Amino acid sequence: MMKPIPQLKQRAAEVLQRLRREYPAVASTATPEDRGELDQLLGVVEGETRRINDVVQQFLEYARPPKLAPREASLGDEIRQLAEAARALAESRGVALTLDVGRAGTAVFDPGQLRQAVDNLLRNAIEATPSGGQVSVTAASSGKGHTIEVRDTGDGIPAEDLPKVFDLYFTTKPDGTGVGLAVTQQIASAHGGTIEVDSAPGRGTRMTIHLPKTGA
Repeated sequence: MMKPIPQLKQRAAEVLQRLRREYPAVASTATPEDRGELDQLLGVVEGETRRINDVVQQFLEYARPPKLAPREASLGDEIRQLAEAARALAESRGVALTLDVGRAGTAVFDPGQLRQAVDNLLRNAIEATPSGGQVSVTAASSGKGHTIEVRDTGDGIPAEDLPKVFDLYFTTKPDGTGVGLAVTQQIASAHGGTIEVDSAPGRGTRMTIHLPKTGA
């Protein structure tokens, strides 16, 4: 019988810790060329372990979404912090990241879950945008509610795929899982909001989260 997922994650972490402990002894007797290859392999293992943990966590959160813990907070501050955290990823891919939260006010939402939802959109946008392109993040409030928009200058989404982008397991990425956007939609819905996509090949993609004025 397969071990429970938390136990598998713990086992992977233990294996990685053992590799880190044993690495110095192995590296000390290796040639410079072999040491460089060992460094590279260890980096790959660490990166893949983090990626797998992130994927597993997304599946768990979709299957058993945590209960919302909404509170009144500054929507602009939350989105600004999130965008700044993603700036290094954008710069590493040659993508310009712009931010406009000047019209965002106070809203009632679960900060942790909303950050996860917007982070999924932001990372997708950055990864979909070629070097030299741009990703913009906008948050605004009005008498009707609040909006968070993530727009990119990537290739866009074909019309036949648009109805499926929020379906669990649907993805166009070779190494994607199709969980991120499904989780984002789930979080928006839990807040009493919606998410919409506007995209076409050759003109990029715009994802917009709409939150009600009164919050969750």
